[in-house]
Amino acid sequence: MVKSLHQKFMRVVVVFLWLISAVGWAQERPLERAIVQARTTGKTDTFPNLFTANGTTHALTNAQDTTQHIDKLTLNTNVLKSIRSQKRELLEISLPTALGTLELELVPVNLFAPGFNVVTHLPDTTFQFDASRVVYYQGMIKNNPRSLVALALSDENVVGLVSDSTGNRVLSRQRAKSASQTDYALYNEQAVQTKIRPFACNVADSGTSDLIETPSEKPTKQTNSSNCVKYVGIYLEADYALYQSYGGNITDLTEDILFVFDQVITLYRNENVYVQLSQLYVWNTNDPYSTATTSASALAAFKTHWNNFGNSFPGQIAHLMSSRSFSGNTVGLADGYNGLSDKSTAYSFNSSLNPAFAAPYPTYSWAVFAIAHELGHNFSSHHTHWCGWPGGPIDNCAVPENGPCSAGPAPVNGGTIMSYCHLANGVNFAKGFGTLPGNQIRNKIASVTLPITTSDGKVESINSGIWTMSGTWTCGVTPSVLYKATISPGHRVQLNSTGNAKTLTIQGTLNLSTPGTVIRIGQTQSN
Repeated sequence: MVKSLHQKFMRVVVVFLWLISAVGWAQERPLERAIVQARTTGKTDTFPNLFTANGTTHALTNAQDTTQHIDKLTLNTNVLKSIRSQKRELLEISLPTALGTLELELVPVNLFAPGFNVVTHLPDTTFQFDASRVVYYQGMIKNNPRSLVALALSDENVVGLVSDSTGNRVLSRQRAKSASQTDYALYNEQAVQTKIRPFACNVADSGTSDLIETPSEKPTKQTNSSNCVKYVGIYLEADYALYQSYGGNITDLTEDILFVFDQVITLYRNENVYVQLSQLYVWNTNDPYSTATTSASALAAFKTHWNNFGNSFPGQIAHLMSSRSFSGNTVGLADGYNGLSDKSTAYSFNSSLNPAFAAPYPTYSWAVFAIAHELGHNFSSHHTHWCGWPGGPIDNCAVPENGPCSAGPAPVNGGTIMSYCHLANGVNFAKGFGTLPGNQIRNKIASVTLPITTSDGKVESINSGIWTMSGTWTCGVTPSVLYKATISPGHRVQLNSTGNAKTLTIQGTLNLSTPGTVIRIGQTQSN
């Protein structure tokens, strides 16, 4: 009896310590903080008429929630062009709904790690990736810091996610054949999902994940700049089946994948976890994974392919995406929990992705959830129904994992990203990962070596390839460049630690401000 009481007491203490470790970042969420900073340092650009109301319709027949409705909107293309004409440091737009106007506050975000590009297995002269084609924003509903918004705008299209206590709403162009290019809809995902999508996620046994209760360092204190943070570079592969599902249109495929990852990255950013895309590789011919008959064998083939190349993919985590459907409900798989520490296990996979993109009312949120969930395993988090959490399972949305143990409590207003609550009352993106999984991921990132970027996305670092600096270097960490380094005209680079370059072209200004700092160029150095 005494031993039992002692064990319960120690579990309470552990939970308390984990909660305390979250206080520093949770008092003001990162997206809220970014909005507050933008308000105080820059001009707000307000565009209330990007969309006009065009009536409402009922939820689809047999939808998961038939009490919901779909707001029909019309896009004002002239306003869209005005927004796109220049970078907006703080953007406010309005979305008219039957229940009132949603006012959104947004700041720009950079999705791409230095050197990002889109590569096709066979050369395709008809495609050239243009990073400026789409601009990405993140933020919240005005005066609602517990909400979350992601928005992507091209010259002719807008895609968005709005999440709050009521659920996840999708903003998308209507894809019915009768719809025009300016016909849009805003809808709760449960208004258009006519059945619960089966989803099971398995995690291979390539490493374990110990709970990291005390991070060795805070993610925001890696350098001498308070804005500098670690980031995880994600390498993406689209298999041949996914390419074929887009009719071989690489531009559309790329745009949809980036729409999804804008939302994935937003979910992580609001957890004080920074994710950027290092490369998208598209198989426009038969891929090495086509003979796989299960999700497990597809992931194994993906892992073996890159293990044979010394795990030399660009970035820290490699993720394979497919439109194929396999037998059973396993549509997601991660190769263990230790990918950030062991690159040979830094692999994950999602299948059955295409239906989320192609429906008349696209449910991007399904793909966002599935991918963010698998990356969460790569980043060391277990499911919320895992028995090993301090205090036991976090929710009761699935049978306890690695038991026996008692189920957790029923979640209120939806579950979190590492849960199976999509099988019950849904996953609410505004709730993020929750305290314990979020702490586990943050603490894991704090304990490993990762590249550095800035939290506002304005300055980037690079650790390989061609370095073209397009801003002021503030992170105090220089690239280890064995190739060409160029400082663009009109830009200033402040170098605070030793770096290397094969060649250095200075068209702007280079400052070596820290005593003893050198930059080695070929076999020479200057200071």
